[in-house]
Amino acid sequence: VITRRTKFDLDKAEKRAHILKGYQIALTNIDRIIELIRASSDGTVAREQLIEKYGFSDIQARSILDMKLQRLTGLEREKIDLEYQEIEKLIVELKEILEDEAKVYEIMKKELLDIKEKYSDERRTTIEEERMEILPEDLIKDEEIIITYTNKGYIKRIEANKYKAQRRGGKGVSGLNTIEDDFAEKIISASTLDTMMIFTDKGKVYNIKAYEIPDLSKQSRGRLIGNIINISEGEKVRDTIVIKEFNPEKEIVFITKNGLIKKTSLGEFKNINSSGLISIKLKEDDDIIYSGLIEEVEKEEILIATKKGYCTRFSADIIRATGRNTMGVKAITLRDDDEVVSAMLIKNPETDIFTITENGYGKRTRLDEYPQYNRGGKGVKNIKCTEKTGNVVSVLEALDDEELICITSNGVVIRMSMDAISRFGRATQGVRVMKVAEEEKVASITKIKKEEEIDEE
Repeated sequence: VITRRTKFDLDKAEKRAHILKGYQIALTNIDRIIELIRASSDGTVAREQLIEKYGFSDIQARSILDMKLQRLTGLEREKIDLEYQEIEKLIVELKEILEDEAKVYEIMKKELLDIKEKYSDERRTTIEEERMEILPEDLIKDEEIIITYTNKGYIKRIEANKYKAQRRGGKGVSGLNTIEDDFAEKIISASTLDTMMIFTDKGKVYNIKAYEIPDLSKQSRGRLIGNIINISEGEKVRDTIVIKEFNPEKEIVFITKNGLIKKTSLGEFKNINSSGLISIKLKEDDDIIYSGLIEEVEKEEILIATKKGYCTRFSADIIRATGRNTMGVKAITLRDDDEVVSAMLIKNPETDIFTITENGYGKRTRLDEYPQYNRGGKGVKNIKCTEKTGNVVSVLEALDDEELICITSNGVVIRMSMDAISRFGRATQGVRVMKVAEEEKVASITKIKKEEEIDEE
């Protein structure tokens, strides 16, 4: 650095000395030079005459022609002589530095001591023996997101605050553009740093970090899930669990369309490879309807809801945990032309049960109105299903400090405060929660914590 800097300064000094030498010669012969310039037809001719008669270089001749008249004063001439003398001394000094390596090291020592004097304070950086690895998660902002996917496998995520709250009974806003014969099937809330366990109709499970799902606009259809995880052709997503870590003390519970239930330790899913793992053994006519994470098995209960408006409730600890490649046991005895459409884990004994139907009718019902049974019973009436309300779509826990997000088959999304939805008894049809078009149905619901301020439109 010192050598290159010195060479640069030397080159600059020599160029300046060259111009100053030209000034000195010009000032010594100033009368004849002025006469020469006056006699020239233009600047080019004057420059050529100066070069020819006085031996100036091109740059000296140009500098003389550009010189201001004030340089002709005695004081200005003294300044030029003084500057030339100083430049000559500097050139000698710079050449000595370049010719003597010892001088370079003297400069280096002096400058380093100056730096030490100026910046000598206690070390601010902590030196540790352990080398910390920077993971992708360290660079991701932890924020609440909404994930949607369609029947044909298009998935996307969007920040939860992009959906503003509305009053009950609103029409909602467009949440995605679906293609022909496709429809929105599921909506879930998560955090960007969560791990998503994705369960399919083949009884397999895959996992992906939530931030790896494409972050797209509200109107975007999404990306094919087959381009994100190694899902096989024709395989469809059925449900998703959001987890922070694979704690073996927690359990996953599965509910199937035909009313079977199974529990498996979360620890058995720790090493999910890119081709997935078997999570449950399914019969040909059966399918996964619900998967949930049991965190405290002695305190949690399971509620299972059917298409025709019936449900059953029982304790989670009456089901024995089994391995991944098992089928499970009967959870509910289904009536004719009925099937399981939704289920939930009851984690808060003070909660309400929120139920919504295809045509946007829903209600909250106090938990204590649902009697506890052993598994395998037919259950009790959960909601009155009519032609106006349509069949049941989903159930979930409902607390006043939460907000409900619904998505329709056409991708229209509505977000509203849970405390805006009235409480009714079990055998009632509820109120209109969301207006849906004639050929449209409510597809899925989820919930998030309520924001402090809500924009009502």
